Amino acid sequence: VVVKVQRPGVQSLVSKDLYVLRRAAEVYQGLVERFAPQQRTDYVGLLNEWAVGFYTELDFKNEAANMQTMARGLAEAGAPAAAGA
Repeated sequence: VVVKVQRPGVQSLVSKDLYVLRRAAEVYQGLVERFAPQQRTDYVGLLNEWAVGFYTELDFKNEAANMQTMARGLAEAGAPAAAGA
């Protein structure tokens, strides 16, 4: 059983938090480039990719579509339907 609850206004809060994290990643990236140039990790890019996935998790319509796709795939494979599906 999976239950996902979304609080009102969470997307705005997450956006603000991600903005602060991105700014911190930019500062950290600058320090790494200056003091450890051999380090090749793109921390800002890494955070941006993670943020896209995080926003996708907050999109309940996308989650519902994924559940329907999974149910169809399982049905085509002969798996029994989940209760309530």
